Amino acid sequence: MSADSTNDSAGHPSDDTAESDLLLGALRSVAHGAVVAIVGIGLQKLLLFATTLLLTNGLGVGVYGVYAFANRLVTSLGSFALLGAEVALLRYIPEADGDPARRDRVFGLAVGTVVLAGLGVAVVLYVLAPWLGRRTIDHPLFVPVFRTLVLALPLLGLVRLTGDLLRSLELIVDQTVVVRVALPGLQLCAVALALVVGFDVVGLAGALVGAAALTLVVAVALAARHTTVRPAGGQSVDEVARFANYAGPVTLGKVGGILRNRVDVLLVGALLSATAAGIYNVALFLTGFVSLSLLAFNQLFPPVAAKLYATDRREELDALYSVATRWIFTGGVAVAVVEFVFRSELLALFGTAYTDGRVVLSVFVVGQVVNCSVGSAGWLLQMTDHQYLNAANNWLLAVLNVGVSYLLVLEVGLVGAAVGTAGSLALVNLLRVAELWYLEGLQPYTRRFVFPLAAGGGYGRRDGGAEVGGCRTPASRRGGPGRPPYVRGRAVGARYRGPRPAAVRGTRHTVPTGRDRRRVTARRRGRCRP
Repeated sequence: MSADSTNDSAGHPSDDTAESDLLLGALRSVAHGAVVAIVGIGLQKLLLFATTLLLTNGLGVGVYGVYAFANRLVTSLGSFALLGAEVALLRYIPEADGDPARRDRVFGLAVGTVVLAGLGVAVVLYVLAPWLGRRTIDHPLFVPVFRTLVLALPLLGLVRLTGDLLRSLELIVDQTVVVRVALPGLQLCAVALALVVGFDVVGLAGALVGAAALTLVVAVALAARHTTVRPAGGQSVDEVARFANYAGPVTLGKVGGILRNRVDVLLVGALLSATAAGIYNVALFLTGFVSLSLLAFNQLFPPVAAKLYATDRREELDALYSVATRWIFTGGVAVAVVEFVFRSELLALFGTAYTDGRVVLSVFVVGQVVNCSVGSAGWLLQMTDHQYLNAANNWLLAVLNVGVSYLLVLEVGLVGAAVGTAGSLALVNLLRVAELWYLEGLQPYTRRFVFPLAAGGGYGRRDGGAEVGGCRTPASRRGGPGRPPYVRGRAVGARYRGPRPAAVRGTRHTVPTGRDRRRVTARRRGRCRP
């Protein structure tokens, strides 16, 4: 056995075993889901990117800030419309693999829950819209935009539920088509059509409701064609009680998760301005690309983990968690380095006003790297029947995040909100890893985690360059602060000069002349980044 294998953490199978016999079947399923999902998520991000570009350039910073705040608020509060039913599907549909009648009853219970809860939440939010407007962004367009977007809640809840049904059956292609392609694609078409026709922001929100209805039609058609699961009644008291016992804590955890993850958006809108909310939303959107690998592996990891846990295959589950987490972390670090180095250029794509979010974007990048470093820890807690503990984690950090974010927004503005959210995200994920190790003996870390971290750090050091003659040279070629750039220990331009003057002969560096800089700039212009 290799030295690397013998030095893995205690209680953890060796890397060689983990990547060979123990997890071939499970890892193949999860990897297949990740490959399909990475394409779908990439398309989704591009579609959302195009939609955001259209919105920011078509509405302006202030109006876009109103829309972004209203949409974020509806999305956050609208998660209550699911009442944990989608997570219950991921837990119980794989477990009832050999019992079609039980699967139909579970799905019927989930559909009834989402329909009733979606309508109820939509009515409550519609009535409370003026009250929310007075206490948050206080803009005349907020109430009509918010009320229009609220109408899509029941439709989006059923779209999400149907997608998770396909996901629980490991039909990842169909799930990707519904959630990652059809929904954002139809939303992009709706926004483009609304802007071309000349709709205002309220009419644009109505077009998005129509896109949600069309997406539901696509989802139902795919589910009816490729699955035999149909919503059915006849649930026993024990089935209803078990479903509620699982979905209830998941819903409570979502409430805490909203306060933990989204309170920053609410505070920015309430305490700062619509312009600040728009800048903050763009920075938050860009950092979503860092977690692309995490989202990809999370597509099939929950149902596969639930099946392994139900059949008591702990070693395979442990090995799967370790390998998947290392791959997730590698992908996250790669994207994080690119976003950190090019943060100004990326923000400038949305308009020069958005470059004020450079520090906010940097803070979010760090938080997402920590998020990727723990892998699917939250899902694994829920799939191992620790839903109450996961809910407690969310609430504990929610209280902390509300207090810290509020104080930091008052003191430092946008950056304070980012620090509060990113810090709470990092803390809750580290806490989840500790709980998994203590309760289930599961932890993902081996010595191989050093490699992606070292690679990302090395690229970041190499690319943090200096300006020379209008070009940006890598940090490895700099002489340090206040010094000209050097190549192989010599000053730029020294290779083009004759013997050094006696006054400086024997010193380590030679100060380049203006002519030297121009000659070097001309030779390097094709290789330097502006």
